[in-house]
Amino acid sequence: MNSSNKPELNTATHELLNPSQISWLEKQKLPKRLYLVSATEFDDKWINIDSDRWEFRFSGRNVVIDFEKGSNFKKLPKITLKLTKLLVIKYLSINSGYNSSYFAGDLGRIFKSITSLTHESLIEKLYELNINESTAKEFFSVLFILRRLDIEYFFNSTNHNESLEDKLLLVPRPAFSSWGIYSDIDNTLPESVVLMIQNGLQRWSSKLTPSLITEEEKRQHLFKIKKVISIEKLRDCVITGLIFTTGLRPVQLSKTAVGDIIIDTEISNLTRFSYAVPYAKKSKVHTHRVRVAIPEELGKLVLLYQRLADLKLGEPLFPQIQDSVTMVNQAINRQLLRFSPKDMQEAVRQGQAEAPEYTSSLFRHHVGHSMAMSGASAEEIAYILGHTSTVVANRYISATPDLSTIREQALGRNPVFSNMITLMLTGNLVYSESWTGRKVAGAG
Repeated sequence: MNSSNKPELNTATHELLNPSQISWLEKQKLPKRLYLVSATEFDDKWINIDSDRWEFRFSGRNVVIDFEKGSNFKKLPKITLKLTKLLVIKYLSINSGYNSSYFAGDLGRIFKSITSLTHESLIEKLYELNINESTAKEFFSVLFILRRLDIEYFFNSTNHNESLEDKLLLVPRPAFSSWGIYSDIDNTLPESVVLMIQNGLQRWSSKLTPSLITEEEKRQHLFKIKKVISIEKLRDCVITGLIFTTGLRPVQLSKTAVGDIIIDTEISNLTRFSYAVPYAKKSKVHTHRVRVAIPEELGKLVLLYQRLADLKLGEPLFPQIQDSVTMVNQAINRQLLRFSPKDMQEAVRQGQAEAPEYTSSLFRHHVGHSMAMSGASAEEIAYILGHTSTVVANRYISATPDLSTIREQALGRNPVFSNMITLMLTGNLVYSESWTGRKVAGAG
């Protein structure tokens, strides 16, 4: 019936994947060996994945993912099984290998339970899974599927990845006792990536911006630096640092000029930098820009980049050649690979590991999520992210399961609440059975 060379697809495949998604999957090449970025000296550093049975030793456990005989993978169409393997590879590129077999099993169950792969169908699945603790793990597996495939432009509805996280903010997270184990999964940037960026900025700053006093020393250093690093690489580093620190939209970076990032304070061994953040949209009412602090190491790298590129006051800080979203996302992913360990970089070059891949939108939502987890108020989150109202900021707080802790932290900074606690701690406790005064019923 079908004289073409394409494999014949059953009804289930047609229901789950649309033609463009199938075409995208057919172009993906899976490596024969996979490098485990989180492995220690006592773990297997490599997995042979040129078969349907993956086996490796990790954290004192023999991990087995049997795509051929595993109950969760039976009856999955071949193209869907390839998608499952691809997602497990992406999971292993940023997460511990310890839970990878459970994650793979979740994927098999999820793909059997839905009829299409879209933002809407997977978000509907999230609402279905957030009702109790027993399905919490699978809830976060769906989150992972959504975010990783969104980065790959797998969904036709993706619009530069801006819309997905806004949709996810509306989805309540499951309430369960072991939230600490999964909090990093709900964060758009895993802790390992956050630490890698922080260490990378520190390392590049200490190497490229040593403490110099005289203008002659600075001139000689600039001459040496030009031979060590290109303007393009330094620009990628600065863009990544600014997006990571402030959660800016790409359009705001495109509006940043030389002079927007300045030294606020400079004393003996301390230099404080601030950034006058441009507004993403024009306002009818003229207001002053929000000025936020940026880390010293990042500020020094910005000044070095300006000198190396010979930029003048008022000129754009970054080139205005291509679309700002594309420019920023490409810069981020190039720099994340440079920040990665050498063996990871080599594995990526050999096609045996997935290069880190994130978008400016995920960095922005990481800032909002991190502030909510740290107990910041809606007003503080809105201020940093440049929102004109606290609607979105309240969503970050509502999407955080540790809501009671956050409220406690927020109230703890409230002077009225502090005075109430002080009064309680310095007064005498009176039990209801011994109270002789007027009794009042209320809710605390």
